[in-house]
Amino acid sequence: MFSLSIAFGNVNWRLLFNTEEKANAAYAALHAPPNKTVDFNAADRIELIDDFDQRISLSRSAGYGIMLENFDKAKLAAIEFGMHNARTQAGFQARAQADHSLRQRGPAVLAPMGNGQFNA
Repeated sequence: MFSLSIAFGNVNWRLLFNTEEKANAAYAALHAPPNKTVDFNAADRIELIDDFDQRISLSRSAGYGIMLENFDKAKLAAIEFGMHNARTQAGFQARAQADHSLRQRGPAVLAPMGNGQFNA
């Protein structure tokens, strides 16, 4: 599954495609240079339809950003971010437990909160 996000300022539209080929074709159509002759003329407008019958019609000369996302790879990236955060938290806890200045203050500083983290 592939997602094509189109951002206009704070508005974001998302089109979904089952195949990489369709997603790349839509991305290429949006990425094509705009027709500079007249804004919003027929040659400048583009209509895209995703695999779930969502339709978008816009002018290529309008200012927008686009992002093509592969959901399988995005899932792996989310797992890697989670693993990094878990390693960072574990490293923090180990260093906090070994830090003499934190242990000197008493249990209030390093008292477990119930979720494995420590009060600071």
